[in-house]
Formats: sequence, C-alpha cells, structure tokens
Amino acid sequence: MARALKMSQVCGDPYEVVRLIHVEKPKPGPGEVLVHIMLRTVNPSDLLCVRIGHRPVSEFNGAAYNPGPGTENGVIPGTEGFGLVEEVGEGVTGFSIGQRVVPCLYAKYLSTGTQGAWQDYVVVQEEEVYAISDSISDETAAQLVANPWTAYVLLKTIAAPKGEYVISTAAGSVVGRLIIQLAKHWGIKTINIVRHDKYTEELKALGADFVINSSKEDVVAKVKEITNGKRAYGAVDAVAGELTKTITSAVRDEGEVWVYGVLSGYDIVVGVFDLARLVKVGWWILHRHTSTVELRKEVGTEVIRLFDEKVWAPLSFGKKFKLEEFTTAFAEAETYNKRGKILLTS
Repeated sequence: MARALKMSQVCGDPYEVVRLIHVEKPKPGPGEVLVHIMLRTVNPSDLLCVRIGHRPVSEFNGAAYNPGPGTENGVIPGTEGFGLVEEVGEGVTGFSIGQRVVPCLYAKYLSTGTQGAWQDYVVVQEEEVYAISDSISDETAAQLVANPWTAYVLLKTIAAPKGEYVISTAAGSVVGRLIIQLAKHWGIKTINIVRHDKYTEELKALGADFVINSSKEDVVAKVKEITNGKRAYGAVDAVAGELTKTITSAVRDEGEVWVYGVLSGYDIVVGVFDLARLVKVGWWILHRHTSTVELRKEVGTEVIRLFDEKVWAPLSFGKKFKLEEFTTAFAEAETYNKRGKILLTS
C-alpha cells in the first residue's frame, strides 16, 4: 500500500478537504516510469487550487466550477517533487531503478487534476521524467519546476536584447532572484523593485544592476534616470494592483508588462496614457508556454543545465514535515515569510 493526500471534494478549505488515505501502489505500463516521491513542495498555488477547485484558465470567468473528467474520485494536489525511480515499464530505456529524477507533474495535474506530487508514488510517461545529476541537491530538485521554469520562461517571453533593461517586481522572492541571476548570464540588465532596503545589498551581490525601494522612491522617475529617458524594455510583475500601473508607466512605448502573481490582490490598475502608448499588459501563466511535451522537455533540460553549470545558486528551503503532518505544513507555508519552500517528506 501507499499513501496519498487526496481531496474529499472538488474544492474547499485545505485543512478540511485534504485527507491522508491509503491507496494501491501503482504499476507502470509500457513507456512509463514509477517514481517514489521523496520530497514535494507545498506551494501557495497548490493551496489556492484546493480552495477554488482545479480548473483550466478558460474557466476563470466567474461561473460555477465544473470539474473535469477524472476529478470525481478526488484530486491529489501537488505541483512538483523529487524522487527515485522505483520501477520502469516495458520499453523504457532511459532510466534505471534508484536513479534520482524529477517527474513533470504540473502539466498532467493542470489538465486532469488527478495526479499531483502529494503522494508516495506517481506513474509518469518516460518523456516527462528528468534525470538529476549529483550536483543538484534533493531539496533544489524538489523545487525545480514551479519557480525555475517560471523565471526562465518569463525572461524568454520578454525577449529583451542584451544591454536592455527589464523591471522585476517582488525581486526578493525566489523567482525574482532567479531572474536576476539568469538576466546577468544573458547580458540583460535588471531594475528590481522591493519594499524594504534589507534586500538591496543581497540582490546586488546576486547580480542586480539596480534596486528600487517602491515604498520610498519614485519608481518611474528613477527608471527614466537609469535608462536616460528611454524607460525599460519590458517588465514582469508578481504584485499586480497599483504597482502594475507604476511599472507600466516605466516601460517603453509598445513594451510589454507580464503580470504573473497577485501579491496585492486580483485587480490590475493601468493608466490610460500608457494604453495610449500601446504598452501591452497581460496575464502570464506557465502552462500556456509549456503546453506540449516538446516545449516542456526544452525548458526542463535547460533549467537543469543552468543549475548544473552554477548559473543559478542552489535553492534555499524552509522546514520539512512528514507527509502525515500535512496540516502543520500547510499552516507553515501560509505564514512562512522567508525565502524557500516548505517540504513534505516520505
């Protein structure tokens, strides 16, 4: 038998609807790999999906949630995790028993909602499994998808030429720090927005070109000063709300602002004069940019290479809890205000 954290209904309070159950240990079919998950993250997005119900982006229209096929027997949440190959199916040649791997679960989880990382074992197609070298720690491997893939694909989406400036909000976050390191590697300059001076020197040590404290500095004026009036090439925004209006005003004519987080709430403010300058403001979601196996393989392989080559520093992590201590882990994940994910262990 194996364990899983399963939702008892399609949505609700995580502390009430997520339950530890025992299930049959799965068997891999042809072309499949059985992975024993050793570490998995508790992401804020996981808890959000539990609360509002798993649904495709197209259904965020205010209508009642209509669960998709496969969810009627209960969803097992969990975006990402790290594990060891337990067994391989017929025809699998790229992996061996005991090998350290990261299964790409988020795409299948987003499309069906039935197979996340909050369980002991997952069965994944061979092409959705990524081998992990010894240079990457277990804890970093467990966090390899959500934040690193987001940082990599976000910066690719902006497509700023070398020497141009990109604005990044919530720059002290994990994604913000990854963007700083990757932009430096690619020759792109970053203007990083924070709310506290305590981050300034630390972010500059990572490679940040400029750090602006939005709580006491005029962001638009400062960006214009930095860029000699050109404004930034584009921006990525994890905050939304009024800050989106501010950074949109700091982006060039016909530039792009991609909002990927809602730290200040679910509304976005944009000035009409910036719309008149044809600045594009849009909602960014990883799944749209990694919707095929081929795209995921390209991103996953490159992200692993960036860690192997030390372009990205190892990811920090918070407390670890046993799988059966999931409610305590949920509470810690929702109050933990330092860098690093809360991890559930097997």
